[in-house]
Amino acid sequence: MDRYIFAQKKALLFMSLTAVLFNVVSLISTLLRQDLIDRVTAQDIDSVGLCALWLVGYGVLEAAMFVVYNVSMHVFVSKLVNGIRVQVFSGIINRSYQDFVSQTTSDYISALTNDLELLLSTYITPLCLSFFVIVGMIRSLILMLYYQPLIAICATIFAVLIAAIPFLMGRSVGKCQHRRSKALSALNTQMAEAFSGHGVIRSFGIQGQIDQKFDQCVGELKRSEYRYYVTASFAEGMGQFFSLLGQACILVMACYMVLFGKLSIGALTVFVGLNGSFCANFSSILQFLPMLKGSRPLIDRIDGLAGTSPRGSQADAAIQPLRDAITIEDLSFQYGEKPILQDLSIRFQKGGKYALTGPSGCGKSTLLKLLLGWLPDYSGTIRFDSKDAKGYTPEQLQQQMSYIEQNVFLFDSTIRDNITLGGTFTDEQMDKALRESALAGDLAAMPNGLDTIVGEGGSELSGGQRQRVAIARALIHDRSILLVDEGTSALDQKNADIVERSLLANPDLTLILVSHHLSPERKAQFDGVYCLEPVPARTGV
Repeated sequence: MDRYIFAQKKALLFMSLTAVLFNVVSLISTLLRQDLIDRVTAQDIDSVGLCALWLVGYGVLEAAMFVVYNVSMHVFVSKLVNGIRVQVFSGIINRSYQDFVSQTTSDYISALTNDLELLLSTYITPLCLSFFVIVGMIRSLILMLYYQPLIAICATIFAVLIAAIPFLMGRSVGKCQHRRSKALSALNTQMAEAFSGHGVIRSFGIQGQIDQKFDQCVGELKRSEYRYYVTASFAEGMGQFFSLLGQACILVMACYMVLFGKLSIGALTVFVGLNGSFCANFSSILQFLPMLKGSRPLIDRIDGLAGTSPRGSQADAAIQPLRDAITIEDLSFQYGEKPILQDLSIRFQKGGKYALTGPSGCGKSTLLKLLLGWLPDYSGTIRFDSKDAKGYTPEQLQQQMSYIEQNVFLFDSTIRDNITLGGTFTDEQMDKALRESALAGDLAAMPNGLDTIVGEGGSELSGGQRQRVAIARALIHDRSILLVDEGTSALDQKNADIVERSLLANPDLTLILVSHHLSPERKAQFDGVYCLEPVPARTGV
């Protein structure tokens, strides 16, 4: 968390400076109040008016400084939270494929929304207020030492003694906080799944089951929130109890000092206020400590997602385009204990056109992800020309490859934006991509053409149109290797023929296409067709 805080050095410094200045002005105001009360007690009418004017002036300045501090604190908090949000988002986006799919989209959204809101309320705001309160306690302690050192020392010892019990509750608060965060994440997952599967839910009439699951998630959230609020409130109550007890004890001591002539009436009046302020501030610290300590699991989760990847880092150095072939030798891969590929050896010649066929689960899509560098934990060898693929990063490999998957993702923007992805291309390049993807005919029927908004996830387009946009996107970026995972499955036969003929006719393109079924005529158009078979499951001896 320190790295996020000190990333906002200017805002942090300004907030700290205004907090100190406010307390300096407050210290002077306190001395003026004591002086005014003593002058009134002594019936020094001539000097009361001037002293009162000074007190009012410093009161106005004190109020103004508090406003400035309050604004500066909220500016710092806003910058800090949004800085963390940027780092976490960047860390998630820069995760490897395996790390990314290890958690659900709902987990990531929950981290960027719910978890940050929890972090704000249970750590960041209490941390800022703790600093302000500690500076205020130092001011009160300085004045108390000035008025009566013995009582000030007793107040400090008493404060240290009563701090131990609420502080020890931090572990319990942390456990409750962690459970609450998990319950919120589970609720988000359930909502996302229900909304995404609305059609299936309605079609099969399982609304009751979904409602029951949602009620269970809400019930767990209520229980976790109940435990958290009860535990945190008890910690706060203990702090309040000890604060009141401390104020009473110190007040009694101060009154005895007045009786023995060790304090004036004005000093007593001010001392009572200082004692109340000191104990109230200390009570606040006691309330904040369990919250700060209990936020450790939340901070660890945020740090884990943010990772260490610097935002806006330079791209990996470019690799040489494929000159000869992609060679796979004795390749084996498994998900956990489930083997997917075993001792596979294939050669894809540069410019060749290849098809991967076979039943579901035989490893066709997995092989493409291995070529992309997304799944590095394999045995055997994948070589690009003569160099081992493990010598490249996934980003370097993807400089030479485009990947079209069956479930096409489109951004909620225009067709043009989804094809170019922010790149600059000539009209000739765009026309060629539209023609070879068979998308030109669709655009002719759209009033806004390339500027048509596709909707969230491409919801305004048909499945076939989304695939054609994805194909145009791959073609216009001119990668020398194209991996297609059932990328024409949603197209009608006519458009599928147009696309596949275009891809097969490109002599500079190395094409590796996954398909469940290929007609004999289509197979004959490929340089190689590899039928993958499922790996038999291992059996115990």
